[in-house]
Amino acid sequence: MIAVGGDGTLHELVNGAAEFPHAIIGSLAAGSGNDYVRGSSENQECTGGPFFISG
Repeated sequence: MIAVGGDGTLHELVNGAAEFPHAIIGSLAAGSGNDYVRGSSENQECTGGPFFISG
C-alpha cells in the first residue's frame, strides 16, 4: 500500500494496515507539512519499514 499525501494520509494508511501483519506500506510525500517524513532519517537502513520516498 502506498499513501500519496501528508501526515494525515499516512496516519490513515498506518491505521488501516494495522490489521494486516504482513502489509508493506510506503509514503510519497505530497502534503503541505510532511513533518513525519521530514523527521524520519532517510539515511538509515530500513529492514522492516516503514519506507519513505520524497522528492
